[in-house]
Amino acid sequence: MKKRFSKRWKFLVVVIFLIAKYSVSNLIAEINPATEKKTTMLSAGLMLSVMEKGIENSQGEINAAIVEYKKILNENPQFWSVYCNLAEAYEYKREYKKAIEMLNRVITSDSSLDMKRKAYMKTVMLYAGRAIDYYEKDNIKQMFQEYEKAIQMCDESYKFFEREAKIKSHNNVDTIGKAMVAFREKKTELHKEVEEQRGYLRNMNNENLQLQILDYCADARKYKEAGDYKKTLKILEQILTIDSSFSAHYPVYYEMGICYKKLKKFQQAEKMFKKELSAKPDSIQAYSELLELLYKQGRYEEARNYAKVLLGHEPLDKIEERIYYRKVRHILDTINKAESERKSD
Repeated sequence: MKKRFSKRWKFLVVVIFLIAKYSVSNLIAEINPATEKKTTMLSAGLMLSVMEKGIENSQGEINAAIVEYKKILNENPQFWSVYCNLAEAYEYKREYKKAIEMLNRVITSDSSLDMKRKAYMKTVMLYAGRAIDYYEKDNIKQMFQEYEKAIQMCDESYKFFEREAKIKSHNNVDTIGKAMVAFREKKTELHKEVEEQRGYLRNMNNENLQLQILDYCADARKYKEAGDYKKTLKILEQILTIDSSFSAHYPVYYEMGICYKKLKKFQQAEKMFKKELSAKPDSIQAYSELLELLYKQGRYEEARNYAKVLLGHEPLDKIEERIYYRKVRHILDTINKAESERKSD
């Protein structure tokens, strides 16, 4: 009996040792450098395509990236950052449920706290981005629902890191503290956005006027998509005639700038982009278009000044804004390179 117990004990020790060894090797195993490089190049290539061609014209690249990301995850199911990349690709396609599913896998995994923080924040920003999408589609009710989901996710994220902070053995105090501050600030920011939207809707007491403006917005989008920029401009001008303060809630001047740019009326386009920045100093899209306009005219110093102002602020974690920031940095790098080559000559 004693001998049999001894054999069983030895067997259990070996099994436990092998399980522990396997588990530890999985936890500390590094991703194959070639796979890591492939993932980086894939993400950069997709971002470049979206930046140069736009989301709608990059669907082929997006679909190809999704296929590759899935292959990588099949071979490396604990490559947590790829789940975030895949979520971003799904967000490009507006397949939000799939994007949230990918981010949730990271949140519920044994990934690092920093990776969880990124996944939580991406989820918050995904809901906030959907709120803006619904606003642009004039679905006000759904817009507020998405804002509420974003705020709830901020609460959930904060509580998660608050629980982690109570674990005394943690050596990630700095990461946890920064995460709690970030989600608290994001919640405050979202509440402010919601109140601004509600305040604006309350101030538009005339329901018919509100509906008229929303109809004009829909018409402007329709003519812009059809390439009729002259008609789009007329409608946008009518919106400002009805309510000049509407530019604080809808990028009227920015859209007018785009129309003038398409019509090759660059002076008027520049004027509109500057007006948009006066109405919305944080309009990354307007900064980006204005920089490109100045750059193409060879007005490098002016372009550089605008770039410095914009890059001095932290971007929000929205897809469009990340794209515009990269575009601005690319223009700034090109200007610096051109001037450096000119001096060397």
